[in-house]
Amino acid sequence: MSTAKHESPPDHCPWGRIDHREKVAEGIYLYSTGSHGAFWLSKARLAELPPWAAAYQTFAFRTFAGNTAQWYEEDVDWCIPAIVFQADFRRWLASKRATTEQINEAMDCAEVILKNALPIVASARAAATKETVTC
Repeated sequence: MSTAKHESPPDHCPWGRIDHREKVAEGIYLYSTGSHGAFWLSKARLAELPPWAAAYQTFAFRTFAGNTAQWYEEDVDWCIPAIVFQADFRRWLASKRATTEQINEAMDCAEVILKNALPIVASARAAATKETVTC
């Protein structure tokens, strides 16, 4: 769990007027608009990303002008914060009364999306997390 000081979540979203904003955990918020949604990470949370995740340029960053690197859209990019901050996402889903099976399915889905939609990021993660044996 993050103990860093987090800035306040923004009152705007790259996809337009905010219909819903929900706190997932400290420094992690879910946003919904009429057309799309995303998870927003505070700068403190961005600083906690491992190098394989921090190197990824999000869809919002690639698509919209301005400071959009903190947005992880709901179709693909969300898998990165869900994997990196899995304990926080699991607690949030449990607080919404998701069953253990549903929570595990959501986390499995994040892994599948990472592998199939972001294979370069998945490869970087695999390389970064490989255990090395030293004698």
